[in-house]
Amino acid sequence: MTAQTRFTHPRLSIYPDGGVARLRVHGQAVPDPRRFDGLTPDPAARELGGVVEASSSSAATSPRAD
Repeated sequence: MTAQTRFTHPRLSIYPDGGVARLRVHGQAVPDPRRFDGLTPDPAARELGGVVEASSSSAATSPRAD
């Protein structure tokens, strides 16, 4: 079953007085697009495919992509 709506908080009800040792919530985390209104994406970001080609200190060390 796949939900087509966005959920922000899981609700857990325990009756009468139980305890929870583990809680697993399945799904994919998706950020709220309203938080990014008015922002310009950085085209050099690694998440958008940016790659380090060279750096000013290439002679001393290699560029790292952590």
